[in-house]
Amino acid sequence: MALIDLTSIVKPIVDRVSEIILKQQEKGLQQIELEKLKKEMEVELYKLTIDYQKNYYDFFIRYEGEAEKMPRIIQILRGSFRTIVSYLFMLIFIFFILQQTFNWNFNIKLTDDFMFIFKLVVAFWFGDRLVMHFLEGVKK
Repeated sequence: MALIDLTSIVKPIVDRVSEIILKQQEKGLQQIELEKLKKEMEVELYKLTIDYQKNYYDFFIRYEGEAEKMPRIIQILRGSFRTIVSYLFMLIFIFFILQQTFNWNFNIKLTDDFMFIFKLVVAFWFGDRLVMHFLEGVKK
């Protein structure tokens, strides 16, 4: 009789432990499946990125190739636009420096927006050199 009572106590415990172990194994399988799905998604994202870059590159090559068909004046304007804008910003900046240096009173001040655009222009022209010098300094 004591043996029957002991098995009736141990059996539910063993059953519960078995359930817990099975759930842990299922969670492990779910974790493995999630990791597998995550890796598949990363591969798909990489493929989409490569495809997007290829499409952009193809568009860019096609667009630049069509530039040769445009009239010569349009080609010159396309090539000189950034340069003209850059020179314009430099002249305006130099004007403001001269205005402050010689106390010319035009009541015109540099705004934060203008300074931001001016910094973009300078970064466009000299940014690659700055990065190269910075990288050379880091390598040493």
